Amino acid sequence: MTQRLTLAVWRLMMPLPEGVAVPEDHARRFLEDFLAVAPWTGRIALRAAIWLIVLAPIFTGFWRPLHRLSPARAEQALDRLLYSDLYLVRQSCYLVRLQASMAYLGDLPTQVALGYRTLPWIPRGERTPSYPSPELEDAGIAPEKGGGAA
Repeated sequence: MTQRLTLAVWRLMMPLPEGVAVPEDHARRFLEDFLAVAPWTGRIALRAAIWLIVLAPIFTGFWRPLHRLSPARAEQALDRLLYSDLYLVRQSCYLVRLQASMAYLGDLPTQVALGYRTLPWIPRGERTPSYPSPELEDAGIAPEKGGGAA
């Protein structure tokens, strides 16, 4: 149940442009990996933040959980939470938004669809970084010549 709610809240908090879709299995794997390696306090914090975000609209005049609201009403409810006077509520929203951005923007096809064609390189000393990545080559991303950022 918490996994489904987490993915639903992530979709609401990270609206992607039309035509860009992150495969649900990628976000689900990211969440499973996070829950597998995070300390128990991190897992509890994420779950508490998700439940706070999902249930808060019921107590703020929307009368339904966040994932059951229309997109416009859900955006209003999220704005109300993000600009809350309570520090804990605001930071819970930012924690979940951070997790969503890591889950969605860590997906290579999503990066390509959003227009990220090259990766920034930070050279170590005089060594030019190697680029043996079949996943990136398949996605049409080639390294910049010279291997460094200006």
